[in-house]
Amino acid sequence: MKYSLLFILSFFAGALLAFQNSISSQIGSLVKNPIFAAMVAFLISLILSLCYLGLSKNGFPQKEELLSIPKHLYLLSGTMSFLALIVYFYAIPKIGISSVITLGVSGQIIFSIIASHFGLFSSPVDRISTQKIIGALLMLSGVYLVNFNLN
Repeated sequence: MKYSLLFILSFFAGALLAFQNSISSQIGSLVKNPIFAAMVAFLISLILSLCYLGLSKNGFPQKEELLSIPKHLYLLSGTMSFLALIVYFYAIPKIGISSVITLGVSGQIIFSIIASHFGLFSSPVDRISTQKIIGALLMLSGVYLVNFNLN
């Protein structure tokens, strides 16, 4: 797959996440329980993932493959997803989707710059540069402009 297509798909995936978070926060607000909203999101995701795995040519991983994955990776992956979604679903009705998403994306970008610098999580090493620092500062400036009224 060409990199340009991956860039476009990544952009739209980000838009889908913002849309999904706003819908799920509505569910949480309607039942006054953001944890229920997270459960709905995870349940539907589980059902769709099972359907996809059942229909894909790769299918389900073999038992040996599943057992080779360190247990802490399963636990950390699920826990981090749960915590991030709960914060989003709780915060969106209170501070707004633009604040939650811009602050969340800022956290992701800053973490990704650090993780790439050290090659964490099997990612290619991509050292922190002056250009990346300037980009992060410009992004934070944009977050400030989006979230705070300068009038």
